[in-house]
Amino acid sequence: MIKSFLLTTISIATSLGAIAQNVNIPDASFKAILVGNSSINSNGDNEIQEVEALVTTYLNISNENIADLTGIEAFTNLSVLVASNNQLTSIDLSQNTLLIGLNVSNNQLSSIDLSQNSLLEGLNCSNNSISVLDVTVNTKLETLFCGMNNISFLDLSQNTALISLICAQNSIITLDLSHTSINQNTTLETPYIDCRQNNLKVLIMKNISTNFLSAQNFNATSNPNLSCIEVDDTSNAKATWINKDAAAKFSLNCNFKVGISDLESDEQFFVYPNPAASFLLIESINKIISINILDAMGRTININLSENNTLDVSNLSNGVYLLQIETVNGVISKKFVKD
Repeated sequence: MIKSFLLTTISIATSLGAIAQNVNIPDASFKAILVGNSSINSNGDNEIQEVEALVTTYLNISNENIADLTGIEAFTNLSVLVASNNQLTSIDLSQNTLLIGLNVSNNQLSSIDLSQNSLLEGLNCSNNSISVLDVTVNTKLETLFCGMNNISFLDLSQNTALISLICAQNSIITLDLSHTSINQNTTLETPYIDCRQNNLKVLIMKNISTNFLSAQNFNATSNPNLSCIEVDDTSNAKATWINKDAAAKFSLNCNFKVGISDLESDEQFFVYPNPAASFLLIESINKIISINILDAMGRTININLSENNTLDVSNLSNGVYLLQIETVNGVISKKFVKD
């Protein structure tokens, strides 16, 4: 009887210990804001338990001078996270798979991995130092604010739900909006495109109607290399979308060369095959000075270019990568897929 009682007591104590396990939160500012929030710290102690993290679905920790979000992985039921205006240099959201809204604007992020956040509908990562932004798995994304970063390539081919885009003040060369839902009238979001102050040479706005995207909600100014904008209706586009540089003309077909998305039309530049399994062959009429490969996190991968301009990519993991190629004309970018 006594033995049975002791075993039961030990079992209960063990269970309670597991429930009351504390979340590791090394950043003092992050921990203080969580502990001081009674809706999160329900027992009023000086720690955040895992069970308290699990029941939290909304978290606003903006303007708190937070440099480290270690511990956020315990908040697996978060649907909205607002962490703007902090000192974050990195963030791990791989466990926060239920996120619908995310605001990490005005931080010091150099990269952000959203590959596990397929439910994301709204993203604001403006005013950081992000060079590579991969949102191809975020197919439910409706609003994307990524202005004031270092992004040179933005693939929106999978973002068919996208309605509003602000990507101003980046280095984007190619922008294809033809797969988005910017042409659909909605009461939830106002269609918006702001792509000013980039390095645009290609802007495709096929399938977007002037009936839904108003003049004041379109801005493509300060793109000095943009000479042609591809649309469905040149007359309506010319009359409505006036916020562009004078050199940029509307056309039904801008004759953008396939495979040459980021150089002047008279410069031959090819990367093939794409997708690639083992090797990438690069052709350019200008001498290649150097090549960098960036993964989805913005990390540089060192691969040497052979004498015949071939890259061995056989050891790369499957996924999307960005080539940054320096020639005598400057640095150009090209996305490729390792399959």
